[in-house]
Formats: sequence, C-alpha cells, structure tokens
Amino acid sequence: MQQEDIIREVVFKKAREEAIAVLKKAEEEANKIIEEAKLTKKKLIEEEKKKISMNLNIDGRIAEAKLRARLVISNTKREILDELEKRIWEYVNKLNQEKRVESLRKILEESLQILHKDLRERENTIIIYVSRRDLENANKVIEEIAGKQGYNIAVREASIMGGAIIEAVSNKIIVDNSYETRLMKILTLESSELRRLFE
Repeated sequence: MQQEDIIREVVFKKAREEAIAVLKKAEEEANKIIEEAKLTKKKLIEEEKKKISMNLNIDGRIAEAKLRARLVISNTKREILDELEKRIWEYVNKLNQEKRVESLRKILEESLQILHKDLRERENTIIIYVSRRDLENANKVIEEIAGKQGYNIAVREASIMGGAIIEAVSNKIIVDNSYETRLMKILTLESSELRRLFE
C-alpha cells in the first residue's frame, strides 16, 4: 500500500468518524427535544383534563378542549421543529474550515456517485453549485475528484448555506445535496416521528 493510499484511508476514516459524531450529536439534540415534547404533551393533557372536569357544559367544553389540545400540540410540534432547525443551523454555521472542507468533499463524492449511477453514458460536463463561503474550497476539492472521476467540472456560486447541487448538463439530471435540502429531509423525518409521538 502506497503512502498516498494510507494517508487517503486515514483522511477518509477521520471524515467518517467526524460525520458519525455530527450525526450522533444531531440525534441526541433531536431526542432531547422529543423528550421535552413528551413532557409538555403530558402536562398539557393533564391541564386540559382538569379544565374539562370543572365545567358544567361537558360536551361543548370537551369539543373546545380537544380543539385547543390539537392546536397546542400542533404549535408544540412546530416549536420543536423550529428549535431543532435553529440548533442545526447554529451547529453548521460554527463548523470550522477543515470540517466544512471534509463535509464538502464527502457530499461531492456522494453526489457524483449518485449522478454516475443515473447516467446511461459518460457525462462530460457537470456543473457544481456551492455557497460563496465554499467556492474556493470547492475548486480545490474538485481538482482532486475530477481526476478520479474523469469529469469536466465547472464550479459556480449558488445561494445556499453549504453542501452542493450538481447538474449533469446534457442529461438535465440534478442532485441536490445542499445543506438546506438535507435539513428539510431531516425535519420531514422528525415531523413524522413527532406525529407518531403525539397520536
């Protein structure tokens, strides 16, 4: 094994470990928020039960309480998701340069693999859109990756917070791995989990 291979393996291992750590931290934050939501739900339900039992017009009050409970639950779910999104963006914005470059490298390699699987014939021209903050780093990472993949790659700036959007020009295939899209996927999954929690 050549020294370059050993270095590359060490770098990939470190990147995987960092990605796992980032994911674990995000999962811990999500679990914490979900636990807080469970306690809030229980407290709200108990409060509503007390209010309902104290009123004379039980049928009307029950319907009203159910509606209020649904609204409270809906608002609580939204607040949880908003807080989760806020914490994730805070974490992403605090990433140091080294972690951003590793994240970008991983996302670009993953995106190019996805794109390569979707192409019937070898695509020559690919446009990669990155954030202004990652533009310089993207060019460096692309020089490394382009040689391995054999692509003719152009890098352009896009209005995204990070990650990359890759477009195969002639096939009109787009792989969106921007931080925004990835976060939307996470929030969608968390929203489904919250829906199950509050049922």
